[in-house]
Amino acid sequence: MAFGGHKHTEESFLVHIRLQDQLQKPLNLKLWTRETITSVPKSNNSTNPESWRPNQPSKVVNVDILIGIDYYWEVVILNSSQQLPCELVLSDTRFGPVLSGLQQELHFNYSVTQSSTNDGDVGDTTNKMDHIIRRFLESESVGTAEESDANNTEIMQQYYHTVKIIDGVIHVRFPWKTNHPHLPDNKALAMRRLENQYAKLHNDPQAWSDYCETFEQQLKSGIIEDVKESLPSGKIIYYIPHQGVYKSDSATTKLRIVFDASSHCKGAPSLNDCIHQGPTMLPDLCGTLIRARLTPFLITADVEKAFHQIRLQEDQRDATRFLWLKDPARPPTRDNIRILRFTRIPFGVNASPYLLSMSIKYALERDEHNQLREEILANTYVDNVLIGANNVEEYRTKQRLCKETFSRMHMNLRQFMSNSDEVMNNASWDPKADTVGVTAKTSSKNVTTKRTALVAFASTFDPLGLLTPLLVKAKIFIQDLWQKNYTWDEPLDGETLREWNIITREITRFTAQVPRFIGNTSKGSYDLVVFSDASQRIFAAVAYLVCRPKYGRTFSNLIFAKSKLAPLKKTTIPRLELLAAGLAVKLVLFLTKELNIHLNSIQLLSDSQIALYWIHSKKPLKPFANNRVKNINDALQKLTAEKIPSRFYYVNTEDNPAVRQEVSPLPKSEATFGGTDRNSYLTRHQNGLTQKWTSHQHHLPKQRKRSSE
Repeated sequence: MAFGGHKHTEESFLVHIRLQDQLQKPLNLKLWTRETITSVPKSNNSTNPESWRPNQPSKVVNVDILIGIDYYWEVVILNSSQQLPCELVLSDTRFGPVLSGLQQELHFNYSVTQSSTNDGDVGDTTNKMDHIIRRFLESESVGTAEESDANNTEIMQQYYHTVKIIDGVIHVRFPWKTNHPHLPDNKALAMRRLENQYAKLHNDPQAWSDYCETFEQQLKSGIIEDVKESLPSGKIIYYIPHQGVYKSDSATTKLRIVFDASSHCKGAPSLNDCIHQGPTMLPDLCGTLIRARLTPFLITADVEKAFHQIRLQEDQRDATRFLWLKDPARPPTRDNIRILRFTRIPFGVNASPYLLSMSIKYALERDEHNQLREEILANTYVDNVLIGANNVEEYRTKQRLCKETFSRMHMNLRQFMSNSDEVMNNASWDPKADTVGVTAKTSSKNVTTKRTALVAFASTFDPLGLLTPLLVKAKIFIQDLWQKNYTWDEPLDGETLREWNIITREITRFTAQVPRFIGNTSKGSYDLVVFSDASQRIFAAVAYLVCRPKYGRTFSNLIFAKSKLAPLKKTTIPRLELLAAGLAVKLVLFLTKELNIHLNSIQLLSDSQIALYWIHSKKPLKPFANNRVKNINDALQKLTAEKIPSRFYYVNTEDNPAVRQEVSPLPKSEATFGGTDRNSYLTRHQNGLTQKWTSHQHHLPKQRKRSSE
């Protein structure tokens, strides 16, 4: 093998892989394996590539995949390259911006540092854009993403080996990276941030009073403590900068002080660079939301100041030092500095969500006789608990048990809410109608560039896909912007802006009410029905839960929908219909994992006779169809092994609700979300659905050469 100008002998294998780009579009590659390829400087994680500049030493990361020149124009966006002042060339690709070129000393300056914050706790516009886009991309992959093969066993084992129970309270250590670089104390930067905060807030009496009061309360509660600079208790000392962020709509704390553990001086790592973020221990948000719709009564609560309930072991605390004022009425000076540190895990350290979730899991595992422990574990998302109940008596029992469970962890479960009139008369949803509002936030306001258009599109957070039809045109518009080769901050032309304005008129301020409870009120059975369809620009799948009560009429409700942009390379509609069928199968696998109910059957419906022929064909198919059909049939066999009958059927186009997901505006009717609409296909055929659907065998075209693509 010749590689990089050097020859040597090495065993290599040809592999086929599929990558997904930023818009979730696949790229199929044929690659040869190699033990090592090369290493490159680690790139900036900011969505603002223009912030990358030279003159800073960077970290080095190993390259896992080297894409050859034969795929170059399938990856790089045409006419997107621009020369930077540092003599490098910045190019847009399907996977994000890349730098190329020759420079004697190649370094990067991470001019934008990211903080680990919740929605609303971001300190500047750029970080807020990053957060919105990241949240959107994560929600786009829900239900369709492949499970990660990353092995986090070592990090979890480290937790089990180092966690301590002191006086009945959990004390943890940070999951430090092995051989992490030397971590400077960051004190000078923390001092500058404190000076900035004082200058910004001390002239606002209320804001500054709230800031000071927060630290006084945390000192009284033992969340933070004074520390003598000359007497460290740990080997690592790091000062975390902080700033105040107001949330005017918060029901409890208006001011949140945000700590930036990603901050660092030039050429130095941050605290977050030296700590493993840890595996995601959270249940899937979509699964949690869907399960919350399956019981007549819903209980919600949150853990009070959850992160501050997990204690840090003594030798970990010096890594969470921060600077404050001895006299808050005076400015920061050398003789007016007070050094504090956390005794609990601080919000802003990348590992804090993992340590919180892992600690709750660890406490529940020790609570062996707790009859609710599995339900609590499966339905606790960060610090929010959602538990279902079938009646008021069960609600009261579960509320008490949940409260007692978290009390044993030395945590306070608060803000209990329910849709029961006997329990609470006011909740976040309509308690009498038991409906939940669905609102679109995408608008044309402040949209002038590709970046702001993407942020505006992503601002509608719709993890369950209930607004999928409404957002299709906007999704296609975003894809077209990439085709037009706009840079991130280049002003959009007038015609493009007018097109966006027209699209957003259908979206802006759209609201609808969907039923919260979609389950059986009496003993009965459930079926899952998933429709799929495709057009030249997009393909989609939509899932309905069909409920058959023991007494009363069968009814159905939309529970999940997902759309994907079609490949830019033009392809045939039957191929896109096959991709839609594959998407439907992925939704089925996700839902069968997340639903906590028994499904009598699963029906998958398509109006493409050719795609159905491929799926059921026993004859050899060409590679495109063969690979996708194999994935579909593997999934169906898995469901069969779990004793859930699953099969593809044919449905007429006019009866296929997935068509609306890709071509039609979203009507304000029950037809979209289910309920009692008598015109919906599922309701019209509520008696004996499987007999009414036409099996593929009766409506398949005769075999043609084209059909075996």
